[in-house]
Amino acid sequence: MASLPSLSCTPGNAPSVEDARAAASGAEEQVNLAREAFSAGKQDAANEHWQNASDGFLNARDLYLGARADQSSDPELLEEFAASAVRTEDYDLAAKAYRRAATYRPENNEYWLEAGRNFVRVGTAMADEAREALKVCQDRAADSGDTRLAAQASAQSGHLYRKLALYELARDYYESARTSDPDHLGARIGLIGLDFREGHVLEAATAVEQTGQLTPGDAGLLDTMLRFGYEGFHESHAWFADSADNHMAYAKLLARLGRLSEGLLAIQRTVDLDTGNVVALNLLGSLARGVGDTTRARDAFNRSLEIDPDQPRTREAIDALASPPQ
Repeated sequence: MASLPSLSCTPGNAPSVEDARAAASGAEEQVNLAREAFSAGKQDAANEHWQNASDGFLNARDLYLGARADQSSDPELLEEFAASAVRTEDYDLAAKAYRRAATYRPENNEYWLEAGRNFVRVGTAMADEAREALKVCQDRAADSGDTRLAAQASAQSGHLYRKLALYELARDYYESARTSDPDHLGARIGLIGLDFREGHVLEAATAVEQTGQLTPGDAGLLDTMLRFGYEGFHESHAWFADSADNHMAYAKLLARLGRLSEGLLAIQRTVDLDTGNVVALNLLGSLARGVGDTTRARDAFNRSLEIDPDQPRTREAIDALASPPQ
């Protein structure tokens, strides 16, 4: 399969914006081909297309820079370059481009918001720049009553202060985002991480179950916040009450993180405290199966069926344990 051709220009032939757009368009085409190959079960072809796309986006970024798009006075071109920089995770370039676009079109709230969002993505090194851009959004939202803008700016501020380890302030901003928009997913996910970190495992696990089907970006944010919560929970020596519900919630969070052995310990404690809990027994069986302990898994599933025989999926799980691997 041919790789995406490079459109980099030779010395003396300065790259143009058209060159960069062509490279970006070719990279997008490779993304579409990768998705089609993946859907068709052609993993090797999908991987090759993804690599071509990655190379193409990097080439497009370099061509935009070569054409000095980042120094343009055209807000639309700056926005175009910023979107390309986000594709290559050059969030500092994206943030600066959005901020520059905002200087030429200061009434455009989206430019300020995207500048703030990408400064937050950079991390603590550009915290002051993030605060400045997000404050513009917050002030304008307060003046205009724009609840969507208020929620977006507050959620990004929550992410910023979490990265700065100012967790109470982060919680305040996440809560403010939810006041403006009770369904704001980014704020909800941010609170999951903080709740987990502080030992509020039942609240965190319940909120995870309520997130529903997530986009890849939101799923990535949730995974990040769960890792943050888990690490903070252990580093801060937080604790939770020794109840069956808490241990089961903790087991679910650990399972989501892929920490099956730890989850197995937690769910075993739930079963010890509540021997008739069918949900806990099924989770115990699933986690035991996940770590390769088929005897323990079969025992848990059988105990569950003794309590409630009307469980077709649990019977299927036992049958699967009895079947030889394919």
